[in-house]
Formats: sequence, C-alpha cells, structure tokens
Amino acid sequence: MKTRAILLLLLFILVASGSAHAQESILDLSVSPDLLQVAVGGRALLAIEIENRSTHEADDVEVIWASGAGVVPEEPLEPIDSIAAFSDGLVHAIVVADPDLEAGIMSVPIEIIYTYCIGELCFQIVEPLELMIEIVEAAAEQPDVVVPPPDAESNLPWQAGSGGLALVLLLAAGILRRTRRAPWLVALLIAVVAVGAITIGVLDGQHEQAQGIGAVLCTSCVGLEIARTEEPALSSEGIEALEGITEEIELIVFSAPWCHACPYAKGLVALMAETCDRITYMVSNVDEEPELAELHGVIRANRTVVPAVLRVDTGEVVFGVEDLEVRLLEMFGRAE
Repeated sequence: MKTRAILLLLLFILVASGSAHAQESILDLSVSPDLLQVAVGGRALLAIEIENRSTHEADDVEVIWASGAGVVPEEPLEPIDSIAAFSDGLVHAIVVADPDLEAGIMSVPIEIIYTYCIGELCFQIVEPLELMIEIVEAAAEQPDVVVPPPDAESNLPWQAGSGGLALVLLLAAGILRRTRRAPWLVALLIAVVAVGAITIGVLDGQHEQAQGIGAVLCTSCVGLEIARTEEPALSSEGIEALEGITEEIELIVFSAPWCHACPYAKGLVALMAETCDRITYMVSNVDEEPELAELHGVIRANRTVVPAVLRVDTGEVVFGVEDLEVRLLEMFGRAE
C-alpha cells in the first residue's frame, strides 16, 4: 500500500508540473534592457538572449528586424550557427534611431528564425518578439556604444554527480530487493530517485522543453521517427502496386535546404515517378515558395514541417519519411 501511495504521489507531481508549465516555444527569448532608451539620431546597445532548454541543437538562429521601424541595427546581425542543447546564445545589436523620430515609446517587431530537427523531421520555427523602445531627446554629447566581450561561463557538472548518486541508490535498492530485506526502504529509495529526477528536470527546464516539443509536433500531427540516411529504394511489392495505377497522380514534394531527410523523400518520389509514368511531381522549396507551403498546411502557426508530400487532386499530405513507401501507396489507394 505504501509503494502504491508513493507512486500515485509521484504521478500527480509529474502531471501537475507538466500542465503548469505548458508553453509553445522551443527557445526562451528575452531582451536586455526591457525598455531600451535611444536618443533621436543616436545609438544604443541591445542584447537579445536566446536560451535553448532542448535536448537537440537549434541551428541557423537568425534575428530578422522589421523594415521601416525607425530604429534599426547599425550593421547586419550575424546569425548564430548553432546553440547546443541546454545552452544559451546572445546577439548584441547596436541600434540607431532615425533623426526624424519624435520622443516617445514605440514597439518594434522582430522575428527569431531557427531550425530544429527531431530525428528525420525538421522544423523551421519563427518566434515573434516585440522590442519596447523609448525615444528621448538628443543630448549635447552622445556616449560611445561598445559591444562587450562574451562572458566566459563555467558550468559545474552537478548533473553528472546527481546521476551517479541516483545510480548508487538504485543499486542499493536492487540489493535490498534481492535479499528481501526492508521492502519499505526499497520503495523509499526508488521514490527518492524518482522525485530527484523530476526536480532536476524542472530546475533544468526539461519539463518546459517536453511541452514545447509536444506543441510543435501537435501543429502538424506527426510523431518522433528514426532518421533515414540510406539511399531510397522500392520494394518488389511497391513496384507491383505502382504498375497497377491507372489514374493520373500529381505530387508536390515540399523540401528545404536545412532539412535532413528531404533528399530521401525526393529520391523515393522520383523512383515512383520513374516506375509509373502516370505519376508526375514537382519539388517546392519552402524557403522560396512559403505561400504554397502555407496553402497546403506545410506551414502552420509559424512552424514549417518538412519533408512533406502532397497529392494535388485530393489535398492529402504525408509528413516525414518513416514507412514513406507504404504511406504514399495508401495515399494512391494501392496499399494492401
């Protein structure tokens, strides 16, 4: 009874922490200062802090400034190639205020665009961010603005130490269980490890990341899949099914240069078109044709999900490459 009560308590804690911290973004974004003061015709330093609490890298992180805002970066902002799992990135911008601006508070919209791949599925995500800027009257002398050097951070390996402690506790629980001694102590040790793991996850932001990944995946109704890196090939059953197609089928393969699995999807569709002359297809680069991708649900709520294969006449879309041959044959009405 005690063991069951402990397990029920742990389940309640886990569900409560997950529901209390639900969010949709993968990266946590913040700006410093919260209200940036810029003199009319002057310059000021803005820091955009990007926090990745994910188990995967965020790649090609780019800050896109709204055009015609009146306050713009002095120089183009350099993108961040990659922000590693559980790491932070920082973008400094020296911004310049137009000399024709009037004093007051204004809002400047920017976008943080980045790529996030989970297995074979790659998402390009656009996160909007509003900058609050106060325009003040120009002073007689404007102070010089200098970008500070990056701070060196030292991360103590406390996660590794806590993992070792958890292993020791589990080994002790296993020994006690085999010797049939103190069953209540076995349950207590397991409960301590479970609560500790939940606590560490919460402190490290993993509960938020789990919710964030779920939010991204729910926008496209796709799941986690194992990456496919081999050359595409058709099975003998697939070839036979394709040879029996009697109707014209037109496909669009949505792809992107940053997508890891798109070459496989394009290659498999090309093989199908070679096998069956009633299948025609075109490849659409979602970066160059975002309107087409949005029209067919490949871009939803600022999330771009590729690879995706669309059957034009029915509007059906298949995402990812796991079991892609079978799923395409089902879309063609040729699956057994």
